[in-house]
Amino acid sequence: MTDIPHFDLPLHITGSSFTEVEQDTLDDITNCVVAALLTPIGSRKELPDFGTTDLTFQVQPVDVQTLINQVALHEPRVSLFIEQHPDRIHELIAAVKIAVSAREEDESA
Repeated sequence: MTDIPHFDLPLHITGSSFTEVEQDTLDDITNCVVAALLTPIGSRKELPDFGTTDLTFQVQPVDVQTLINQVALHEPRVSLFIEQHPDRIHELIAAVKIAVSAREEDESA
């Protein structure tokens, strides 16, 4: 059992309860990043600015810095490293790899 539970993503049930992750763990932070990356800006009426630019039909290469900035706006606990390379099968597809780590707190603040 977790002290401060958050629903795990993707949402699923184990037994008679939803799976959970502990607040502020790397799993929790990663879930928040995934939620931001999978939500197109403007798709949530209650939070119209939440999410990232939909890259489905964007010209390659992907604007990695914009993605990093958009995620950081919604998830300040994260440091992201994003790399991309052309797909081996189709040149119009970009393979994007995202590494998530917890942001180091500034001890001087």
